[in-house]
Amino acid sequence: MSARRRERRAALIERRMALTPDAHRVLSQAVLGHVICAFPDIWAGTVGLYWPYKREISLFPLGRRIHEAGGLVALPVVVGKGQPVQFRAWKPGDPLAISPLGIAYPRDGHKVQPDSLLVALVGFDGENH
Repeated sequence: MSARRRERRAALIERRMALTPDAHRVLSQAVLGHVICAFPDIWAGTVGLYWPYKREISLFPLGRRIHEAGGLVALPVVVGKGQPVQFRAWKPGDPLAISPLGIAYPRDGHKVQPDSLLVALVGFDGENH
């Protein structure tokens, strides 16, 4: 990653971390509303979500809706350095373990292959970079 990208990434994360709780909630609800409307067919499949890190939007309200509609939610697990990310099935109340980075993941969930992924972006510009 270039120095310019690292600096921009750090600035965007700092900006997100500085949001007031109310502003974070309002923006999060807007994003969730958009995702729910934009992906109407997502509910029946296996959807890979992420555990929010450094005040990323929480997709767990969406995860609950996916479960209620009969779909399956999967969370990523880093199994080892240089290893591919694995996804494990997760539902509210399942026991979690904590990674060395402090990110929770399903302790006992079975390995699954998501049909779709919803992942966090730090930011993007007008050219989608």
